Amino acid sequence: MRQAGEPPVRLKRGGAVLLTEAGPVQVGSPPETIKDTMRLKFGVPAVYILPQKLYRPEWGVSLAELEFPVYFNFFVLKRKTVVVCERSQRVRAEEVLRESVFGPEAIDLTMDYARDTVPFGLPDLKREMDHFRKNPFKKGELMQLEDLVTFVELPIDEERRVLPDKDIRVKLGKTSVRVRDGSRAWVLDESMLAPVIDPPPDTPTSFEPPLFGVTCLGASHGFDSLEPTSGFILWVNNRGIMVDPPIHSTRVLESFNINPKHIHALLLTHCHADHDAGVLQKCFQESKISLYTTPTIFKSFIRKAVALTQLPAIRLYDLFDFHPLSIGRPNRIGGAEVICNYSLHSIPTIGFQVFFEGNSMVYSSDTLYDPDAIRKMHEEGVMSRDRMASLLDFPWHLDLIFHEAGVPPLHTPASVLAKLPADVKKRLRLLHTDMRDIPADSGLKRADKGVENTMSLPVRPSYRTEAVKTLDVLANVDLFAGFPVDKAKEFLAMAKVETYKPGAAILLAKHSDAEPERFYIVMSGQVELRFSGKTIVYDAYDYFGQTSILLNQHRRSDLYARTDVQLLSLSAHDFLHFIRGSAVGPQLTRLAQVRSTGSWDLLSSGRIFSTLSTTQKTQLERILEPRDFSPGRHLLKAGAVPSAAFIIRRGKVAVRRGKKIIAKLSPGDFAGDVPSLSAGSASPLCFAAMSHVEAYQIDGKDLMDFLNHNPGVQYRLMDRDYVLGVKGSRRLRTR
Repeated sequence: MRQAGEPPVRLKRGGAVLLTEAGPVQVGSPPETIKDTMRLKFGVPAVYILPQKLYRPEWGVSLAELEFPVYFNFFVLKRKTVVVCERSQRVRAEEVLRESVFGPEAIDLTMDYARDTVPFGLPDLKREMDHFRKNPFKKGELMQLEDLVTFVELPIDEERRVLPDKDIRVKLGKTSVRVRDGSRAWVLDESMLAPVIDPPPDTPTSFEPPLFGVTCLGASHGFDSLEPTSGFILWVNNRGIMVDPPIHSTRVLESFNINPKHIHALLLTHCHADHDAGVLQKCFQESKISLYTTPTIFKSFIRKAVALTQLPAIRLYDLFDFHPLSIGRPNRIGGAEVICNYSLHSIPTIGFQVFFEGNSMVYSSDTLYDPDAIRKMHEEGVMSRDRMASLLDFPWHLDLIFHEAGVPPLHTPASVLAKLPADVKKRLRLLHTDMRDIPADSGLKRADKGVENTMSLPVRPSYRTEAVKTLDVLANVDLFAGFPVDKAKEFLAMAKVETYKPGAAILLAKHSDAEPERFYIVMSGQVELRFSGKTIVYDAYDYFGQTSILLNQHRRSDLYARTDVQLLSLSAHDFLHFIRGSAVGPQLTRLAQVRSTGSWDLLSSGRIFSTLSTTQKTQLERILEPRDFSPGRHLLKAGAVPSAAFIIRRGKVAVRRGKKIIAKLSPGDFAGDVPSLSAGSASPLCFAAMSHVEAYQIDGKDLMDFLNHNPGVQYRLMDRDYVLGVKGSRRLRTR
């Protein structure tokens, strides 16, 4: 950074603020940065500058999340927000804002209902949305985007004045932003806009998810500067469904000592930024996950994601397994029955009831539950009598009630909930609520966050419980994907459950008189492998012990329980019987051989793959094949359709586009052209050994299979400039 004047204020959640003569000017607007600026003396800025990349996959955040600053400036400060951006970015930023603030332009709810279902109280969401869209400062008019935002379009690399009454000049570069305020100037590299993420606590503990319950991750709303935004995990059969995942949800889970692998699905209730910002991040940063919502909400989410990432919709569909939720008929998620309804909100939003093993819970989601206001909307013709009746008939009788109490008129007044009977309030927990807005002596209680406050409903384990847990582990070990049902029956008969306390030895280095080895899969907790002063941590669904069995070698590493641990184990004989006739044996043999060449340390230290989980690194190692190249030899030739890619182990590789060397790759770097490999087209790049090179080759089909299961890695590798470390990467290149 080069600057003359007061240094920028870097915000914890990302972005930076420049203190100019015109007031604070914010560069980049990641989710929830309004919580940072609300706490600072200069307050929420009125001017926002968008950098070239509106979405950063390596951080997992949007830099154009303007919804909450726009709301705050308009409704609280009664002013418009100024957004400075490149001309081509305006359309994308407008698309995201329209979808967030006003919702879809057209709505057809017939796709959200099962064909044989007769809707009761079918809502006219468009009319309800228009009711909330009334302009408070222009009676009888609906708010338009131009009432909220003024866009200032700039050509790239050209400095221009952006405010009519102040001499503030901005120049948008390919990787930086320059701002000049008279004699003062700032140049911010886009890397300065990254969020500051606190490391998880180094106090590993074991958390065993309940059979049925809820863990709150945050309980407040987007304008509470002191508390995290609402989000929670619904536990069913010991597995988690994350509802409206908060931004940086993986780190949130780690801070609560919840293994992210225990989360098998996401449920999205609507597309306001405080509810959907973590969905795209979760998909990009981890392996493919199931996403549950209605088709209407899903399409809205995709439109926002396309505008932010510039990825085609069809490629975004590959990020997750989409499961459409039906309205008006039960849905099955993880063994529970889930019944959804459209709540009363400014954009399409669902609440839901959950029934499991004789217990029940309900989540209102964001909604205006105010009987007087609902009846008035019916009288004004905003909703039908059936719709009014369905909204007033909230299931207060269920065992656990999670209800929002945000800021009216879009949310439920806490004063209304305070009038509920005492027995209802005992079962009620508030979300989306600032503690300061809960009336004193009301009997209302906000949900407490953290695993220690997990609310478990009393489900008695059945004869199926242990079998379900065992089969869940088998289903989540990618080695055994595609095994037939008969194999699952074998596994249930052979697998043994072992438990260990923290610090207990599980396996120690073997000697000639040692007993036969066993194969282990982690059910819960963490295991430490220690070898030559190095440590590898295994957690849920990771496996170990196969090398000694397959290669008939004595164990050279020690394994200890890092936390309370549950393992599934198979004897050497049973393990070999279980994998006989499958491709698992050759895969694991190759894994052991490749790992002996130092592949784990290489992946862990490299720029591209160091962020992969233990499971992802193991998946990648299984498809590596060592290769050598003499100086001058081509790894990949320009003009040819790639059939493989490489990870450099030793030596240097030159990357040429035409006659120009555009990058030099070192150990740990990725040498390949994934866009061309994916499209089956000729590559414009040439990769040639500058010295003797040792590399790991990855077959093209194996690589694409790996990337299809790990969409976040695929997204990063599809950007050639990011892969090659070339500065100036502006957009995802698919050709």
